[in-house]
Amino acid sequence: MIVPQLTEVLVASNLQYVTFQGLTFEHDNYTLPAAGEAEPDLGLNITAALSFQNSQHITFDSGVVAHTSGGGLEFISCINAQSPPWCVSSSTSAVTSGNVVSNSAFYDLGFAGIRIGMPGLYGQTDANIPQFNTVENNVVEGYGRVFPDTSGIRQGEGHDNTYTHNEVYDGYHAAIAICFCAGDTRLTPDSHDNVISFNHVHDLFQGISNDGGSLYIQTANFPSTMPAGNRILNNRVHDVSDASALDGDGYGGDGIYIDTLTGLVDVENNLVYRVSGSPMDFSSAPANPSEPNTIRNNIFAFGRLSMVSEGDAYLSGAVPPSPIQVFIATNNLFYFDRNSASWPAFYVQSGCAYSGGFAFTTWEQWNSNLYWRTDGGFASDAQAFHVQPLPNPATPCYYDASKWSFLTFAGWQAMGEDAQGVVQNPGFANSAYPTDDYSLPKGSPGVGFVVFDPNQAGRINPLINPPIVPATFPTKIFNPATDY
Repeated sequence: MIVPQLTEVLVASNLQYVTFQGLTFEHDNYTLPAAGEAEPDLGLNITAALSFQNSQHITFDSGVVAHTSGGGLEFISCINAQSPPWCVSSSTSAVTSGNVVSNSAFYDLGFAGIRIGMPGLYGQTDANIPQFNTVENNVVEGYGRVFPDTSGIRQGEGHDNTYTHNEVYDGYHAAIAICFCAGDTRLTPDSHDNVISFNHVHDLFQGISNDGGSLYIQTANFPSTMPAGNRILNNRVHDVSDASALDGDGYGGDGIYIDTLTGLVDVENNLVYRVSGSPMDFSSAPANPSEPNTIRNNIFAFGRLSMVSEGDAYLSGAVPPSPIQVFIATNNLFYFDRNSASWPAFYVQSGCAYSGGFAFTTWEQWNSNLYWRTDGGFASDAQAFHVQPLPNPATPCYYDASKWSFLTFAGWQAMGEDAQGVVQNPGFANSAYPTDDYSLPKGSPGVGFVVFDPNQAGRINPLINPPIVPATFPTKIFNPATDY
């Protein structure tokens, strides 16, 4: 029997140029307050077993953090009285920069495995939020065992941080999440130039939670201009089962999720397949015109509800005076086996399809994409795409197929969408479960698609393989062979 004694196993404040290598840290004693935790996904009151505060150039290499009731490891800025209560000291000139977490394992965790920065604190500036940190070649497994609505790797406000070649799996919510700062007018900095690349994330949600993306980003806090330079590149995402696996009203088990009002995110060269929602999801249009997201050269396959979803288009409840483009989608491969007659119904594009009276191309721009339904019948499908001609009297968007105008693929093109797109078998080697081989032995199928190797995603020469972590909640997943 092990009886943990310390809320935090290690706390370092204002530490610089120190390497922790080959060490194991286990068994914190974080205890949930009697009042509970109001926002467990943000974790504003949840400690980490290892807390590095206002520290620079720390390297945590080839280590293990396991068996925690709180989080695993964090690098945070302690700025003022609004900072977390476990901060040792605070300074508005705090610096959290140049830290590296690499080659390590984080498993059996009550909260997130790795946390970089905190969201929504007064006094944050571009200079004192975490920046130029790297999280590379780690495994995070069996997280959220106490607080299921959390991410394996989580960032608050921060910029120029890189999350690459990690493997994140067996969690009850997102794998990697950045910011979640929507609408917080306290925030003066921008979470810009963060990169999520070459990560392998899988076996997520497991029937426990809803409303989230496996790779998640939300960086709009009503700025005059959108934070730029955030990129989601070369990741492999698969096997996501939101709570609809357990109950009738589950939703939102998505692959890549760009949340409220966020624009200027570059999503390229990702392979996303077998997700219970959509491989690519947007909750709304960006905050400002001329700041669309870029969706280019991805492989999206076997989404249970759709390939690309756009949610509540007009959060203000009113149509803007000029068009706001959500995304530009080019050179992608869409591969699926479901249609509008499936249960649940499937549409290539789903969600709000009301363009506010403007041309639909000013709302969503599709061009040079490839579509293939495995029965070969997509080109003649009368409900291949849809638009919503009139606004809902209460809110602009209808989520009711009876209010939509449906289009064949040819009709979609005649409307100005995807003029260079094709309906064609891409020629994957063997995409069926359990082979999951999305390589293209005959090369690019056209539409400007540039072949990439999805197997480059994930850890490079894994040093530590964690044990299986038992579930702490009743879980259920969709059948990978039949349910997608």
